[in-house]
Amino acid sequence: MSAVRSQNVEHSLDYGAKPDYGNEPGYGGNVPDYGAKPDYGNEPDYKPQEETHGLIPKEYRPLVWMCLVGFFVTFLADFAARGAWEAYAAHLATTWTAPVCSNFELMFYVNITMGVVYGIVSLLLLIPGCDKMFYSLYWKPETFPESKTMGRAIIRQMALLLLGINIAQCVAPSNTGVGVVALCINVMVTWNFVLVSCFDHYSGVRYWNVGGLSIRMADFYFVSSIVMTALFAVGLRRTNAFMGQWKDDEQHEQTWLFYLNCFCGINYMIVGILNVLPIYNQWFMSFYFVDMYKARSPVAFFARNGACLIMGMAAASLIAPGNPGVGIVYFFVHVLLVFFFLAAFCGVHGEIKNKPLWVMWLLSAVLFSVLYGYSLSRLDNCAADDTTCGTYRNWMDQPWNTYKNGGADDSKWTNCGN
Repeated sequence: MSAVRSQNVEHSLDYGAKPDYGNEPGYGGNVPDYGAKPDYGNEPDYKPQEETHGLIPKEYRPLVWMCLVGFFVTFLADFAARGAWEAYAAHLATTWTAPVCSNFELMFYVNITMGVVYGIVSLLLLIPGCDKMFYSLYWKPETFPESKTMGRAIIRQMALLLLGINIAQCVAPSNTGVGVVALCINVMVTWNFVLVSCFDHYSGVRYWNVGGLSIRMADFYFVSSIVMTALFAVGLRRTNAFMGQWKDDEQHEQTWLFYLNCFCGINYMIVGILNVLPIYNQWFMSFYFVDMYKARSPVAFFARNGACLIMGMAAASLIAPGNPGVGIVYFFVHVLLVFFFLAAFCGVHGEIKNKPLWVMWLLSAVLFSVLYGYSLSRLDNCAADDTTCGTYRNWMDQPWNTYKNGGADDSKWTNCGN
């Protein structure tokens, strides 16, 4: 028997091996006629089948990828769940102890760096003229929204949210509550930049040709958000921020700040989720604006980014509702949002709908600015023997650069030692 002609394995799986009859007796060396190949001529709709050489047929490859990704995610989830349970069990067996003051150094510098850098970004998006210049670094200039439109309002709102967080970071960079907020918002914002960098979800992204390579400036924020998440996690762990109680179960009531953070956290989390999810985000915004942004547009990116900031703040207020640093962030954010809602009635945001809803948000921003300011001041002036808030007394006396000036003998703030 003559040798069978060797063929590519993948080609055999895809198309089947063609038999070699050779000079076998009874065949006379002739290959049987399987019929004439159809002549498609110049039919415009005909596309010849693309030849592939994979062991897995092309139509099954998405299924295989989904199975592999599902297995990988399941494996990581199991690994993370075990780690989380071990950390929780260790937390129950550990009591909070005052950290060494020098351990606040990393969190101080990370807060200052993020507060200054992203604060400049926020101001550039708020200043007329500079906003388009900065926008054009990341998105195609022709996609920049016109003045007095919903798109410009969405960009301003996200910038004000970010600016409020940045001001709190610069005012109290050593406060663990501010660090918790920064950690949570970096975790949430990372997912929006995953859509930009990994899935090319949004249209209108601008590419820069550098040395023959096409570079997206937005990719730098994707990397920085991951780095910031890691740095804040390490910085907060060094200050024993994760060892504190969520609330004191021995108390009959909690502080005003605790209730405010829980209330805002629950309500703002719902608002954030609605504005992150597709379809629901446009449904929510349709109550406030006449025109609507397009899905996957640059404005949709800013809208989802703002929603991620809101969800991060809400998560922080539910994780550490008794921490004054969380209240500092909420205070500055609400103060800035007062000007945003006032601008709507001045025509800055263009044509709006349902003005009573805008009035409601304006009044709530004013109300919560006052409530957060009062609750923070009340904590600082609380009597030392008060069982509800005595432990927070003189919290405003924490040194700005705690890693240098904390633990002084004449300091009223004693939550770290040398």
